[in-house]
Amino acid sequence: MENLMLKIRDMHCATCAQKIEKIIGAIKGVLSITVNFPNESAAISYDEKIISEKTIIKAIEKIDYTPEKIELESEKLKKRKTELQKWIKRMIVCAILTLLILFGEIIIRKIDGFPTFLVNPIFFALTSLVIYFGVFEFCKIAYTNIIKFKNSKYLLSTVGLALLYIYALILTLIPNITPYVNRMIIHQSITFIVLATIAIRLLGLNIERKLKANIDNLVSLQPKKARVVRNGTEIEVDTNDIKAGEVIKVNAGETIPVDGIIIQGITKINEVMVTGSGPEEEKTVGSEVMAATINIQNTIAIKATQVGKNTTLSQIISLLNQTKKYQSKKEKFGEKANNIFTILILIVAAVTAFTWLYLGANTFVAIMTSTSILIIANTYIFEYATLNPINFGLEKLASRGILLKGGKTLEKLSRIDRVVFDKTGILTNGIPEITNVITKPGFNEKRFLILLGSLESASNHPFAEMIVEYCKNEKITFQKPYDCRYIEGQGIMGIIEGEEVVAGNLKLMEQSNVQMDSELKHAAEILSRNVRTPIFVAKSRILIGVIGVADTIKESAKEVAVNLNKQKIQMTIVSGDNEKITEHIANELRIKDIVADILQKEKIETIQAFQDKKEIVAFVGNGINDAPVLIQADIGISMNTGTDTELESSDMTCINDDLNKINSAINSANAIMKTIGNNFKISFLYHLIALPIAAGVFLPITGMLIHPVLAPLSVAASIALLKENNAKLRKSI
Repeated sequence: MENLMLKIRDMHCATCAQKIEKIIGAIKGVLSITVNFPNESAAISYDEKIISEKTIIKAIEKIDYTPEKIELESEKLKKRKTELQKWIKRMIVCAILTLLILFGEIIIRKIDGFPTFLVNPIFFALTSLVIYFGVFEFCKIAYTNIIKFKNSKYLLSTVGLALLYIYALILTLIPNITPYVNRMIIHQSITFIVLATIAIRLLGLNIERKLKANIDNLVSLQPKKARVVRNGTEIEVDTNDIKAGEVIKVNAGETIPVDGIIIQGITKINEVMVTGSGPEEEKTVGSEVMAATINIQNTIAIKATQVGKNTTLSQIISLLNQTKKYQSKKEKFGEKANNIFTILILIVAAVTAFTWLYLGANTFVAIMTSTSILIIANTYIFEYATLNPINFGLEKLASRGILLKGGKTLEKLSRIDRVVFDKTGILTNGIPEITNVITKPGFNEKRFLILLGSLESASNHPFAEMIVEYCKNEKITFQKPYDCRYIEGQGIMGIIEGEEVVAGNLKLMEQSNVQMDSELKHAAEILSRNVRTPIFVAKSRILIGVIGVADTIKESAKEVAVNLNKQKIQMTIVSGDNEKITEHIANELRIKDIVADILQKEKIETIQAFQDKKEIVAFVGNGINDAPVLIQADIGISMNTGTDTELESSDMTCINDDLNKINSAINSANAIMKTIGNNFKISFLYHLIALPIAAGVFLPITGMLIHPVLAPLSVAASIALLKENNAKLRKSI
């Protein structure tokens, strides 16, 4: 059985998905098909002995939909290995043919009576084979792009090689033309250029392999098989066949195949390969686990929540494969500069050739100088100067659990002016505790907790979850709440046992016309002075009690504040909490600027106010609750602690709540942008020196031309320089 993942375009509704499932599912050899209309995708299992992948794709095309194969990252890893092996084989073949050309002439001369008129055609044929086996693939790409008026990194070298090859063909067909030219130099030049081009390709593949090493390591961690419980029986299946809701058994030492929730067992999980930090964490029933993390201690059973491309790991890999969507200004500049550069080099090469001919030089000089210019002009340099450092940085950060949307985010991080932090759950641990329960004199505390707990059971706010847990520990039995309404940034109201109950801050009490109690209000003020958040509770518009809630500051919050202060990056805390609580947190972290007691809309306005001052602003919040604010900020930074990784609304997502990841991202961004700047300087100096030499400016003085063989070698040398500069980046981030 084989599995096939397809992206299916041109579906207009759920009926289209059903139509594809019905028609394709009826084809002999198709074992199962599931089409997801919102995601425009299809998962197909088929018997490869009966039907081929190509046949399935054609069948979908016949019913007027556009299928496109989705390659799994494991398949891409195999392709990279196959590609490397392919070019190594080509290098060996071309090297053998080159040796025949180098030593063939010596051997032929020793053969008495060998027809001299066959020598040049034989070596031309060998040269043609070198081009065919070595770079014909590049030539095809370049030719296709030329007729479409598109640029490619192979264009200049292909034009240079074609120029030499045509020259060699003319010398072969017309033996008496330019008798002063040594034909062997031309043949040897072509073969060495081909070998150097293959060497550059191998160098590029090696760099790509190192760039992808972090992701390849993650992919290799994913188990190919998993044990799933189906119909009460434990069976082994392909990981790609696991469906959401199924139960998977994972033994100690094994890798977890999908995201899920533990439903049986207690263990420790090593998450370092996904989150990039933290010790082994103890997990128990109800704890979330992620694909590609390692079960350390005991056998556990997990219920799959996210499978296939929806797992946290798959989302990380998917984001890294979409970096072109989020290009930095430097990347865009590199692409534009490359296009202009290609046109300029073609003009310079042509002008050089005609200039030498005009000055009375022979055809050999004109051909050799123009060819050298075309070969020596390194169009690869823009790729190695910008794309490689950015891609390496993105993948390195991803391996630490820091996901960024392309070079655009890296560039903004390197120029950041201000970081705005949400308070609750970001700077604080987000695990609040009830420290005080104060009721109106004469009001039963248990009755108070029944009303409060029943109301808060309808909310998913962190404070609500904490209150519900507290009430359960106090053995409180909840009543069913009705007509509950959550008021953003203020609290919640609803009907409990036929009576209206309101729980929230002072602003909500005032807006709800609650009759306040002076003693309870005074108690709330004391709670605030003691760094407790007061939550007021009213029944039938009469205040019946107040609770005090405390939250502690994260250790990583203190560290990030120190580091940002060192870098002279401004910081602001925004919070829906009262000013005294927010001010206390700010003082502890030595943050000067706070904006307290505000709603979500006002947080957006705060960000806009900073942006109006031409500041580049980052906002650090929760990826789901703070989505509008994250979108408004220049850099939205989402802190996630579970497997629900929110990537759409944020520019940067941290897979756990360690704020030190912000420092790591900013420092890495600075190092990457500095490396790119240095790479551009290397590129400029290289061409400033190499191009005049290739054009033959020293020919009148020295009487010598640069040999075309030296042109690709100088290109390789320039790439090696960039590689060395990029290697420093690997050590610094």
